[in-house]
Amino acid sequence: MISIVVSVILGIYCVWLLVMLISWHYISAKPSSESNLSFSILVPFRNEQENLSTLIYSLSNLDYHQNQYEVILINDHSEDDFESQLKTIPANFKVINLPADKSGKKAALSFGVDHSKYDQIVTTDADCIVPSKWLKQFSSFFSNNHIKMVFGSVAFRSRQSIFHKLQEIEFAPLIGVGAASLNLGLPTMCNGANLAFRKEIFYEVGGYVGNENIASGDDEFLLSKIIKQYPRGVRFAKGNFSTVDTRPSQSLNNLFHQRKRWASKWSANNNWFKSGLAILIFLTSLSSVLGAAILISNLNFIILGLILFKVVLDGLFICQILKSMNKSFNFLIFILMQMIYPIYVLIFGITANIGSYQWKGRPH
Repeated sequence: MISIVVSVILGIYCVWLLVMLISWHYISAKPSSESNLSFSILVPFRNEQENLSTLIYSLSNLDYHQNQYEVILINDHSEDDFESQLKTIPANFKVINLPADKSGKKAALSFGVDHSKYDQIVTTDADCIVPSKWLKQFSSFFSNNHIKMVFGSVAFRSRQSIFHKLQEIEFAPLIGVGAASLNLGLPTMCNGANLAFRKEIFYEVGGYVGNENIASGDDEFLLSKIIKQYPRGVRFAKGNFSTVDTRPSQSLNNLFHQRKRWASKWSANNNWFKSGLAILIFLTSLSSVLGAAILISNLNFIILGLILFKVVLDGLFICQILKSMNKSFNFLIFILMQMIYPIYVLIFGITANIGSYQWKGRPH
């Protein structure tokens, strides 16, 4: 009986992944047309002294006229010496401090929107590096008035350690699923490190009202609100010209608290497709562990075939996503992640909403 259940769940997952792979393939990398819009780039930050100089360098070297974009750095009560990184900044940059009665990323972003002067808003994080043609890509999409939001890929900056490469392999499918599901009309996720939207739409849907107290999910909650009002108004910017690079977690402890923060928003999720997807991934991870145990005790060709098919589909999907971001696919790291990932998912699936976590020096 257990073998049948495991086989059914693995089979469903393989079908779903095949659909994701096909949908990803048919996402057009071409935006609408050339345009010359102006943008306000918002960067909320807290205790990012070591990252700000790199971010500022990339933002000041965008292939876009400096008179047509501004950069607003929103300080969320930092406790480090971040001012030392901001002594010399371009004229189109400014730093604003979040009021004492406000805190958190959503409050910082809302404060930034209120202080922006342009009609198109772009958000990224302080530990990111943006591509030079970033704003040109967004501007091309927004030349179509029907488009209200655009999001792009986020990739980890290449490092030599196995720990960092594992994170790259683990993170890539999140980008792919977000894009492929949007292409099917069933959006699930996006990333605020590479996100753009029209300011008037932000106010129209109420910004982050209703989920201000959740530490994570500023990007996905806003996506859900906009897609509800404008079902065809969101696009994915595919390709390395739109890909933002970010730093991987530097330690297991940091990774644990980051993933706990990401997982904390699922309890507030009211999207049936996203909930079903989370359950499917959890059950697939459980089935992979049970399937491996069954194979050790008694060779089952159906389960063996499904597990191998799953590995092939996972590899093809991740390979295509990394290729679109101009990143290399490491087969050995991928196989190692295939062995680790089911246990990883089960741990976070169980502990996601149990206990507290720390982020940027704050308990949650």
